[in-house]
Amino acid sequence: MYEGTSFSVEISIVSKLVAQYEDTAKQCDDGKHDELVQEALTMSAILKSYLPKPATEEEIVVAFGNIEVDVEPIKKNMGVFIKRIKEVLPNADGKLVSQVVMKNLK
Repeated sequence: MYEGTSFSVEISIVSKLVAQYEDTAKQCDDGKHDELVQEALTMSAILKSYLPKPATEEEIVVAFGNIEVDVEPIKKNMGVFIKRIKEVLPNADGKLVSQVVMKNLK
């Protein structure tokens, strides 16, 4: 890891792997592939242990209030706010971030 960089890329990669393993477990959960389901769930659990605790809704609200952007807080600029919050809180769930931003825009 380069000095002074955030872990947002690494978090994103590990999060995507977790989602892939969980998806694999769901797809193989037909009663015929129990060993694959168990392996996928085990791998998912191991990878999750390396991820930081997800940001809470309260932390996202605080981040929204503290970010500095050069655009008006209207729905048209929602993407700018989401991007900045994800930069500040890379461990925040994207869906939750978008819900918080939507609630707080004009």
